[in-house]
Amino acid sequence: MNKKVLTAIIIAALVIVCGVGYLLLKKDAPQQVPEPPAAPVVAEEPEEIDPVQYNLQQFDNCLEDIVTAIAYSSGFSENTYVTGERYAYGFSNTVVGRRLVRDGETTVPKQAYETTVNHLKDHVKPFFKHIKRQLTDCEIIAVAHFMYNVGGERFSGYSEEGEQVCKPSKLFTAINNNESAEVCARYFTGFRSAGGMIHEGLLKLRWLQAAIYTETITPQDLKTANVVGIFGMNIAGLYEHRCPDKDGYYTPKFDAETVSKVLEQKGIGISTEELLKF
Repeated sequence: MNKKVLTAIIIAALVIVCGVGYLLLKKDAPQQVPEPPAAPVVAEEPEEIDPVQYNLQQFDNCLEDIVTAIAYSSGFSENTYVTGERYAYGFSNTVVGRRLVRDGETTVPKQAYETTVNHLKDHVKPFFKHIKRQLTDCEIIAVAHFMYNVGGERFSGYSEEGEQVCKPSKLFTAINNNESAEVCARYFTGFRSAGGMIHEGLLKLRWLQAAIYTETITPQDLKTANVVGIFGMNIAGLYEHRCPDKDGYYTPKFDAETVSKVLEQKGIGISTEELLKF
């Protein structure tokens, strides 16, 4: 047989044997078992927070900052003085527990602080159950400060016992309607009169409360600012116009220059933080 032909036959035989061996090995090789598909990840729904319960709980956490705002705006008086138809002392305290402050009484800062905290818990906090949306800390502080000045009934229209006794304030309605902070800020100025006359001191106080509400000014700002500094400002420097706008409310100025001027006022010459050291 031709040598070349023999070589070709041998090569062909080897190819066939190798091919069959490969197929047999492939057939007997362990099969790759596909992994089962991963179970779908189910996102947990966030726990629903009741806004009323949240506000009531957070009120207690904000007490120190609320008193800071009150102390900044009122200063401290050891002796009684006349305010409207009542006597006041301490941090503008007109009520001790369930009774009115009497002429001739005296107090000290620590006692006034405790009186203020108790008043806030007993006569301001109950009205927060009528606010139906969740507030920020600064909103809680501003609203509590506002009610400390004007009373919870005038703010909400409800008594402490929960009975509706009068029309709610525009501020209260705007908050529950989830109006923006800037819109609500203007409605603080609805309470600006004393004895039937517009009182510039009250308008300055309302500017402060609106500034806290919008977080233009923070409790930390008030700690380092001099006590009652806000009252050194002129109304023209705090509002866009000296007179109310067409809807009867004032528009506060919250630009950086105005805020800086407020916080730099000399006041009584000591910071709120110093006043509250006892």
